[in-house]
Amino acid sequence: MSNLDNLKKDLKRYERLGQAKALSRFFKTGKGEYGEGDEFLGLMTDETRSVARKYFDLPLAGVSKLLASKIHEERVAAVMILTKRFNKADLSGKKVIGVYPIY
Repeated sequence: MSNLDNLKKDLKRYERLGQAKALSRFFKTGKGEYGEGDEFLGLMTDETRSVARKYFDLPLAGVSKLLASKIHEERVAAVMILTKRFNKADLSGKKVIGVYPIY
């Protein structure tokens, strides 16, 4: 199992269906609404952050896949990983993060 799969599995461990449902309503994920298609696991920010911290060294290709996910918390984890990496990187590392193609 890849680190990307493990990260997704770790996020899923914190899943709260009731909270996910409330977030879906709040972020207007219904047909024709601005968040249409977004899915939520119902995690707290600290839970997402602790999982992201564990996978700080996830390859950029994996981070890119997370950024393209329908699941809100997976996208948030990707941004957290990139932010931490960017803040710790030297100039050349920052350039790599800044120009990496995101799909």
